[in-house]
Amino acid sequence: VLMISTCVAILAVDFRAFPRAYAKAEVRGTGLMDVGVGAFMLAGGCTAAWRAAAAHAAAANTLVVGSGGKQTQGLEVPVSWLARAARRLWAGVVQGAPCWVLWAGRLASVKSLNYQEHVGEYGVHWNFFATVAVVASLARVAPASGWRLVAAAVAVTVAHQAALTLGGLGAWAASDARDPTSWASLNKEGLTSLPGFLAAYLWGSVLGWALHAVGTAALQTDNTRTGHAHASHAASTRPKSRSRSRPASAPRVRSRSRSRSRRRAGREQEQVQVPGSSRDVARGRRESRDQTQCSQIPAGSSQPVGMHAVWMVLGSLAVADGMLWWLVALLEAKVERVSRRTANAAYVVWIAALAVAVVGLLVLGQVMGSRGFQGQVTAPAVSRAMLPTFLAANLLTGAVNLYLGAGTLVVGDSAARAIVAVYMLCI
Repeated sequence: VLMISTCVAILAVDFRAFPRAYAKAEVRGTGLMDVGVGAFMLAGGCTAAWRAAAAHAAAANTLVVGSGGKQTQGLEVPVSWLARAARRLWAGVVQGAPCWVLWAGRLASVKSLNYQEHVGEYGVHWNFFATVAVVASLARVAPASGWRLVAAAVAVTVAHQAALTLGGLGAWAASDARDPTSWASLNKEGLTSLPGFLAAYLWGSVLGWALHAVGTAALQTDNTRTGHAHASHAASTRPKSRSRSRPASAPRVRSRSRSRSRRRAGREQEQVQVPGSSRDVARGRRESRDQTQCSQIPAGSSQPVGMHAVWMVLGSLAVADGMLWWLVALLEAKVERVSRRTANAAYVVWIAALAVAVVGLLVLGQVMGSRGFQGQVTAPAVSRAMLPTFLAANLLTGAVNLYLGAGTLVVGDSAARAIVAVYMLCI
């Protein structure tokens, strides 16, 4: 959904029909298109942390047993934290190599074709792909999960905001003055926002880790409740032995002949009512009793199996989202307004609040009976090919702008909608 919305917006914003309130804010403020890059960073961290938590849980449940029933462990060579961090950083650089190639390709094409560009977003030479490459590399050094991940996210956010407000970095990035001899000054917007986007990625990792932890705990609680309910139901439906109350002083006298005659009469009655052998009769009684127990709802369960876990996740998301929106209001009132250009603390928390709200709405949609993406083709296909889809959108957007030039500003509303519709069909 995020990618499809982004593909629509990057072309639609060039037309007059696109509401200016949805465009990116210049320095401070919020618009629909300000969500894009921050949401991509946060979503990347969320999915990476979820996969890491799931893999860690699967590995923890797997026990490697050697010969003789003893657990075997390999010899571990002690490695310093600095060496591990350097190795992870290099792995991130290698993994981000395609983004560096895309950065160079976009830079060369924009400069050679004299294509329109807004240097106030990232700078003269910087662009979105360079930001993704740097953030992906630095994020490999951060903790994968746990409270150390939360501490890293808080530390990066606070340090970046302190540099913006106390160190004068925010005023430098917001000014229009540039030193043509300084590469850092020419690309100050992209460089200044890097720590903020890294913080957004880390907070996305916190969200993914927390969702996995809360979901796992909720499912365990729900399974425990369901098991207790089934046990109570089985105990309540178990046939009770019939006993007659007798005085304590009365002797328990029972005639053997009377007992044998009763058992014989019972067998004869069973043979008349249910044809077949006594084994078939017993099997039929057991199957009937099992079907009766399976068809009934366990005692004390007022919701379907799994609903307790869903409501627990929804409650956690609602509480977290309320705290995030309160924090956004506090930061805007006491520190500074949301700024996508610098990716300040208010912007990072704003993106996190929007993401938590969207996740909650998606979960609620599943609870209300929505089929989600089941039976659909477009959304899953785009989700499996995010980068090719984004590249196709950028190439088609460039082709339309090169063909129309400044004419996009004079195209009528109906024609603009038709162009965007055909463009999306091509993607």
